[in-house]
Amino acid sequence: MSRFRESGVAGLRNRPRRSSGTGRRQKLLAVFLPDTVHKSPRTLGLARDRWTLQSLQAQCARQTGERPSLESLRRSLKRFGYSWKRAKRTITSPDPDYERKKGSREAGG
Repeated sequence: MSRFRESGVAGLRNRPRRSSGTGRRQKLLAVFLPDTVHKSPRTLGLARDRWTLQSLQAQCARQTGERPSLESLRRSLKRFGYSWKRAKRTITSPDPDYERKKGSREAGG
């Protein structure tokens, strides 16, 4: 109502909105993600074997100066046809009898 009181009927027309930068961000991720996810994190100096959303976010910030949200990265990965599974934590041991010991412990012995 205030727009009508201030400007009459002309005030009821939709005003142009400010861009949230989504299109720019999508273009950035369209270039960054395919180039990056096909590289091992180790080749970029990271001490890990697989990418996580957090490590992709940090790498994007280092490379481009932009820090997309984790949700933006997740949606972009899905849109570009990438899929992933949550990493599983595994414990190993240099002990040559580790597998045998682990098997007896899991069997209740």
